Amino acid sequence: MGEMAKKLDLLSEINTRTVLRMTMIRNFNDSTNYIDEFTDLMNRGNPNFIEIKSYMHIGMSTHRLENSDMLKMMKIRSLSPFTCKSLATFSIMDESEISRIVVSSES
Repeated sequence: MGEMAKKLDLLSEINTRTVLRMTMIRNFNDSTNYIDEFTDLMNRGNPNFIEIKSYMHIGMSTHRLENSDMLKMMKIRSLSPFTCKSLATFSIMDESEISRIVVSSES
């Protein structure tokens, strides 16, 4: 079993509220194909919350990525329903435009 699988299994057993975040980067993982892969992992981790967030061009990441690699909020909003569709017990709970994030929670 891979390290990621072990960590997700451990996360699913922890007796506290948990969150998994997908940081989306333009032309790297910003298609719905990646959402399907992510939701398989998320099912394994059994989180209470899921965040879909755009990469933000700040800090050390500015040395390896460009400002144009950030996604617009409209794109983040368009990806979020795919997560909820794949994880039927989740629905969109909240969002922050300035942070470019949409949070889903168990219904």
